[in-house]
Amino acid sequence: RRNPKMTNGKLEGKVALITGAGSGIGAATARLMVADGASVAITGVPEDGVIAVAAEITASGGSAVAIPTDVSDPEQVESAVTQTVEAFGRLDIVVPSAGVQMHSEDRNLHELPEAVWDRTHDVNYKGVYFACKYGLAQMVKQGEGGVVIIVASVTALTGTTPNVSY
Repeated sequence: RRNPKMTNGKLEGKVALITGAGSGIGAATARLMVADGASVAITGVPEDGVIAVAAEITASGGSAVAIPTDVSDPEQVESAVTQTVEAFGRLDIVVPSAGVQMHSEDRNLHELPEAVWDRTHDVNYKGVYFACKYGLAQMVKQGEGGVVIIVASVTALTGTTPNVSY
């Protein structure tokens, strides 16, 4: 049961799946959506952060489920959507917020290990694609529309970072 004191009701009855919600912007987005009345699926890695944020939300009267998910794995993302619908009966909002910046391993392009490039792009680009793909498939199936909110770094606007793969 939702604590009526913590909601203004703008998202009452809506269900959101948020990637990267075990910390940072994703966790803050989850808390805000719950405060507005939504039920949320907290997805991402590491597992302990995902579980902790979901537990914090439920302890304060909100509605959340923890679904540890590596967004670079399409089967895990598809499963997260399925688990969200199993938990809450629907999906209305998808927030691909997971991102990685491998500061200690990122290098100048001519020195950059391919594995660092691949991991960064698998999470930051493919992860968004998979969340949108499977989230939208569920919304189309429901036939009632929905919302996708894609989170990006300010680096997308400035184009400057010492981390080439990012």
